[in-house]
Amino acid sequence: MEQLEALRRKILGDVVPLIIDGADTGSDKFSLILRLIQSGNADQAMYQKAYDSAAAIEDSGDRLEAMMSLLDEIEIELDQPVEGESEPEEAQQSTESEAEEPRSEEQDQDEPLQPVEQDQSQEQHDDQSNSN
Repeated sequence: MEQLEALRRKILGDVVPLIIDGADTGSDKFSLILRLIQSGNADQAMYQKAYDSAAAIEDSGDRLEAMMSLLDEIEIELDQPVEGESEPEEAQQSTESEAEEPRSEEQDQDEPLQPVEQDQSQEQHDDQSNSN
């Protein structure tokens, strides 16, 4: 696994300058930068380069699609907990309270009551009591 990580770092070291400084422009360049971001090795500068590349796309439909893709990646990044930090207390509390939230009277009123099934031996006992 360590060998793959080392190879991955080497490839990224070779690829990043080709993408950033290469002749590709427009949506092709944006797609390549987005792939770098998705590989998990992006810093703030890479997100800015992706934005700049997306903003340079001439076709408004392609530009919109690129911006939305970048926004999705930013949202994913913002939702990731920072390494070494736990989930914020507020998020933990809301998750716990959702799981333990009591039912309201309105919720209880909306659901029909289910008949309670009696044990057969109890029914037989009741029948015998009624016939005596």
